[in-house]
Amino acid sequence: MMMLTTALVSFADEEGFSYIPVFHGAIRGRWEMETENAYSHFQVRNARISIEGSVAPSLSYMINTDFCDRGKVAILDAYARLVLLKRLDIKVGQYRMPFGWESFRGPGGYFFNNRSFIGKQVNNYRAVGVSAGYTLEKLPLTAEAGIFNPTTIDDHSRWTRTYAYAGRIVYKPGPYIFATGFESILPGDVRINLFALTASWEHDRFLVEGEYMLRWYSHKTYKTTHAYNLFANYRLPLHKTVFNSVSFQARFDGMGNLASGVNPVLPDGKLETTSPAARRVTIGGTLDYTYKKIRAAVRLNFEKYWFGKSDITHKLGESDMISAEFIIKF
Repeated sequence: MMMLTTALVSFADEEGFSYIPVFHGAIRGRWEMETENAYSHFQVRNARISIEGSVAPSLSYMINTDFCDRGKVAILDAYARLVLLKRLDIKVGQYRMPFGWESFRGPGGYFFNNRSFIGKQVNNYRAVGVSAGYTLEKLPLTAEAGIFNPTTIDDHSRWTRTYAYAGRIVYKPGPYIFATGFESILPGDVRINLFALTASWEHDRFLVEGEYMLRWYSHKTYKTTHAYNLFANYRLPLHKTVFNSVSFQARFDGMGNLASGVNPVLPDGKLETTSPAARRVTIGGTLDYTYKKIRAAVRLNFEKYWFGKSDITHKLGESDMISAEFIIKF
């Protein structure tokens, strides 16, 4: 065993990579209460463990599993990546479609206890397929595009003549990030298309970010949905305490009436509404403790909702709320 380990380490040094996998994880424990009726509960919102590594200098892999997503287990990502050139790579497997911005943040990197309407209801798609990404040599610009099964990640066996598509361009000049993209999905009988724009600025203690998304449906089966997410984060360092910093967050987000597209078309040729139009203001504060690559945080949020006209009412857990979380990321 000692000889094998020595050989692997030696080979890793020679080739510039290591076979040894790297483990990451994030655990979020939560309490939340609706202020209108005092209903509340505790839950483990996430218990994610990911494994990533390389099997050759140009071939890597990643497996990401949530062992307790509100009590359920789900394999989220499982893919292999091949680097063909220094700036061109191919990815094959199950993973998040290359579209949008906030949806790519993991549980350990959230700024709020609950994701925005964009990140949760409007665009939250993983799929099985293949994509390619290319980064320019002299410009901080990356382009990604892919083709995927239209079915959910729970169904890999269905044969199809139609596919889902996604692509985005990300430009990162200095402290700024600009992104745009297009996505076309087929969750049911109706194709749904999405367009997105993102702008972000980070400097010293400040982060300001905005994302806009347009969602429209084929054959005019449902009216177009507009969604937006604007937030700011301000961080202050702390001294002589167990915590390294305290940060304050504010967010304003909203969306129009939404149809998931999973349900069949109604007799009148239209899709039914699955999520009502809503606007929300969220304010919060976070205490952070960091040690090397370990992060622990305690976060408190208050969310205030306003609902528009809709033929359905919002669900329990989707109204004015206080929530607290304890997060560990490693």
